[in-house]
Amino acid sequence: MTFAYLILAHKNPSRLLRMVDALTADGTYFFIHVDKKTDETPFKSIIGERENVFFCERRKTVNRAGFSLVEATMELIREMIIHAGIPDYVHLMSGQDFPIKSNEYIFNYFERNRGTNFIEYFSLPSEIWNDGMERIRYKWYVDDVGYVKATELIRKQKTRDFLPDIVPYGGATWWSLTGECVAHIFSECNQGSQMHEFYRYTVSPDEMLFHTFLMNSKFKDTVKNYSLRKMDWSAGQAHPKTWKREDFGELITSPRLFARKFDADIDSEILDRLEMHITDGYNHRKKSEVPAVSVVMSMYNADKFLRECMDSILAQTFTDFELIIADDGSSDNSVETVKSYRDNRIKLVVGEHDFINSLNTAMSHAKGKYIARMDADDIMPVDRLEVQYEFMEKNPETDVCVGWMQFFGHSTHLEKIPADHDKIENGLIRRNFIMNPTAMIKREILSNNNIKYERDYPPAEDYKLWVDLIRAECHFAGMQRILNFYRTHACQLTVTGQEEMRKSAFRIQMEYVEYLMELIAGKNKRYFKLINSLIEAVNEDLIPFKSLADTVGIIHGELSEKESRTNGHLSIKKYLTDNYRKIIDKYRKIKPYSAENTKIEEAPVWVCWWDGEQAMPDIVKACYRSVCNNAETHPVRLITKYNCREFITVPDCIIDKVDRGIISITHLSDILRMCLLHDYGGLWTDATVFVTGKFRASLFEQDLFTIRNSVAISFDTEEYCWTTFFIGGTKGNPFFAFMRDILCEYWKKEETLIHYFLMDYCIGIAYDKMPVIRSMIEKIPYSNPQMFGICQNLDKEFDIELYNRICSDTDFHKLTWKKKF
Repeated sequence: MTFAYLILAHKNPSRLLRMVDALTADGTYFFIHVDKKTDETPFKSIIGERENVFFCERRKTVNRAGFSLVEATMELIREMIIHAGIPDYVHLMSGQDFPIKSNEYIFNYFERNRGTNFIEYFSLPSEIWNDGMERIRYKWYVDDVGYVKATELIRKQKTRDFLPDIVPYGGATWWSLTGECVAHIFSECNQGSQMHEFYRYTVSPDEMLFHTFLMNSKFKDTVKNYSLRKMDWSAGQAHPKTWKREDFGELITSPRLFARKFDADIDSEILDRLEMHITDGYNHRKKSEVPAVSVVMSMYNADKFLRECMDSILAQTFTDFELIIADDGSSDNSVETVKSYRDNRIKLVVGEHDFINSLNTAMSHAKGKYIARMDADDIMPVDRLEVQYEFMEKNPETDVCVGWMQFFGHSTHLEKIPADHDKIENGLIRRNFIMNPTAMIKREILSNNNIKYERDYPPAEDYKLWVDLIRAECHFAGMQRILNFYRTHACQLTVTGQEEMRKSAFRIQMEYVEYLMELIAGKNKRYFKLINSLIEAVNEDLIPFKSLADTVGIIHGELSEKESRTNGHLSIKKYLTDNYRKIIDKYRKIKPYSAENTKIEEAPVWVCWWDGEQAMPDIVKACYRSVCNNAETHPVRLITKYNCREFITVPDCIIDKVDRGIISITHLSDILRMCLLHDYGGLWTDATVFVTGKFRASLFEQDLFTIRNSVAISFDTEEYCWTTFFIGGTKGNPFFAFMRDILCEYWKKEETLIHYFLMDYCIGIAYDKMPVIRSMIEKIPYSNPQMFGICQNLDKEFDIELYNRICSDTDFHKLTWKKKF
């Protein structure tokens, strides 16, 4: 098999060389287009003279969103045809791509999928592009005037008709297509063609021309809507995430073949590790011949639907699996149908007619890290194994992953399940809503706990399996997407054995209720007597079983939710403590704090509205005026993006993350308030705090002040009482220094927010670990007990008596501008 890699490059020749070296193998050719704006000499110099590497002679100046990118791609195809002819496959690559699979794996992948064209596409208009039709409705002159000016020009233009009898499509720029397909594109879409001339005047035609042509051509039925490049757009930016060393595990477990983007200037270690993995790592994996996933299914006289089922499995985007099929004594052509497939991933186990034994036998033959269940008359979505495998790898605490089921055939409906373990565990009391063919299970969980399908509960053996896994303390997770298409027809066992199933299900439910009773009694004994009396009432037919199940479910759910919330708090605090130990240890043994001599009456009041006073919503303006009117002698400082640097210096990397949308303005303000209070002292009040009383001197005399009352509880424990939206103290206070340092360090290292109340967790750590800070917090008097009173009544008709009652003991009121009143 021969490959041609078409590479669009514009910087970093040494990184490009690494990609070429990693992909070089027998039968591979590389064609490189270096943006005309870039000096080509370093690229040619570092890559050197190679028989399989060619540089485009006719280079283009490539502009963002312009047709020049299509022209550069066409030049690459031209060079390919001249020097290499028509290869088996052509891959359009960016200079910032890199393989995440070995060359042998890549070659085998395309050998198995020979003739399939891989490109990600969707028809237009599309919600993905927020309609997207404006890209083609007007004539755009991006290469002539630039994207911004072209945006202004279209306002003066009339819309134009799309090409007749052609449906427009869009999608990802990068693709892997057969050489025959690429040659056809080149001959039909080159200069002078209708498609070429129309898309010359569109926005980002590289994301539309190839997709539209293919989906309206003779190659339409050969196209698989799938990208072989792993990219992370989760940050919502104009460019995908740059992969780093901490992403290694995510990359190597992905079923995709390539990834983008990489930048050696940001992190070169990730490339080192990938190079080692795709050479040594894959060879080791190949010798062991252990698949990542074992797909297990039993069949009995399933020939009518079997081929459709098997085709859906063998066409999975994730290919590192074995398919174990246990024949349950079929008398039709099922066995012959399986044997007609020439795929070495298929393993057929033939036995007598004994469904439970056949199923357990198939499970015992599995070698994969995970077992994926399947039924012989169902259909897998093409990416089911991929999304489940990635989910299990990213969430190692999950032992069983299940998902939604789309029914079709005799009846049609969508069976959804909860995402959280506690809700799945509780829901199983009432009925079995987990569908076998959506399940992926850690194989070692079954073997370590000796769990298998039991023949004493026909035909509800799967329900029994889930309950046994729950009792073995396995963790479930429900993916919120369709993982199987479930065929309904009159011959199904679940249709013909309804009465037997009902009896088995009732036995399982009773056993499960007894198990949960033990758990409930262990957590809170006062419920045991209640549930025991309900069981007696069920046994005497005084109340239906549903009443017992509902009661147990409610009690268990409440206890589990409270326990989960507590465990969640503890895990977040543990993560922060483990990862920011140096900062915590630095402040752990600080000496009792002695405030500097300052003029209390001149201590500032800090307010922040990032876009300035003119941009404030009405409620925020009212709050800001109330602060100014009641500040007495204290200067009110409004912090904005225009004057922030006049007061403090925030690390550039944090400002950069704010600009890229990684850090919100809300969480930037957490850092700002701690920096300002440490450097100047005073009092910080959020822009949505409405003030109805004068700022008293006592607020500024304390080393640390915050609103502390029974409402301001952050972690469900009485001693953790503070508010971060109204906080102040004296200049140089080590509390503010600790909070400044840990928040800055967190955002230097992290790309995501561990919890919205990050600042509260950091204060909680200071309270637990630092006696001096604990003492300061405990000295703060309780005050402002009705600080949410006005907010709770904002949408009601004004009541002067209620207003006066709220303000009688509360001066500072937290409001919101985000709700419509």
